[in-house]
Amino acid sequence: MELASKYDPQAVESKWYQYWLDNKLFSSKPDGREPYTVVIPPPNVTGVLHMGHMLNNTIQDILVRRARMEGKNACWVPGTDHASIATEAKVVNRLAQQGIKKTDLTREEFLKHAWDWTHEHGGIILKQLRKLGASCDWDRTAFTMDETRSRAVIHVFCDLYQKGLIYRGVRMVNWDPKAQTALSDEEVIYKDEHSKLYHLKYYVVEQERQQENAKKIAFWLKNRPEVTEVYYPGLEDHPGYEVNRKQATGAGSMLSFRVDTVERTRKILESVKLISYAESLGGVESLITYPMLQTHGDVPVEIREHLGITEDFLRMSVGIENAEDLIKDLEQAFQ
Repeated sequence: MELASKYDPQAVESKWYQYWLDNKLFSSKPDGREPYTVVIPPPNVTGVLHMGHMLNNTIQDILVRRARMEGKNACWVPGTDHASIATEAKVVNRLAQQGIKKTDLTREEFLKHAWDWTHEHGGIILKQLRKLGASCDWDRTAFTMDETRSRAVIHVFCDLYQKGLIYRGVRMVNWDPKAQTALSDEEVIYKDEHSKLYHLKYYVVEQERQQENAKKIAFWLKNRPEVTEVYYPGLEDHPGYEVNRKQATGAGSMLSFRVDTVERTRKILESVKLISYAESLGGVESLITYPMLQTHGDVPVEIREHLGITEDFLRMSVGIENAEDLIKDLEQAFQ
């Protein structure tokens, strides 16, 4: 047989890679061998693989194949990432080329176009990895928005939230005016430019006024015989001070107090005027008791443990125009 003068990858690589796949040489099942697992950093389905992916995946492949040669149970898990905001931009551009506006589509119609894009480009990426000779366990191929991964993300997120380890805060965000969504710092392209820096003082003045109003209510509560405990707003020994400061809700406008009976708690909550404050702009932002904390998560676990919160514990975030108006309603609730 005459050997070719030049190496022809088409005649060799496809043949042997298919042989590896047909014989399940990359398949991994748990057994008594030492495990060696690599989860591929999932490439985004926004496009196709580039040289950076090739370098990264080649290094992973070398490590996985070396582990197999050492007798380890090597498992290389392949997959792709949804990259939702970037993918949405790609889908919107494709629709625009077809004369279709995203705003003219229903949510379900747009999702269908998004999934079509995902299947098309996700398939290209996986084929590229095969052409590279990647020794992945293809039976374990995953996508970050498939049912299993989505369910796991929701479970972990809810678990962390219920433990008080993550919370929703008021903060500056990178707003995309075209996509009408917030972007992470990593998704923003920064550019230096000469501009003006504006200083706004009204928020500080507003917060100070709210603190004064909250203090008036706190001192009024302290003098009520029905109130057994009051935690002062704006003071660093207030149990919620650090958490409120991080949430930027204005620690100075937060009131925590305990009344003598659960019945009195219910009476306060049933006060029509007090509830109307919660429904009006600039009123009482939240008035909660312990049973509601399971759904609101408004008081972190460590604070609940510190206070020994029961059903007679109330907490208000107050941002009112006139403290006297709220005191009048509280007087009716305490009758």
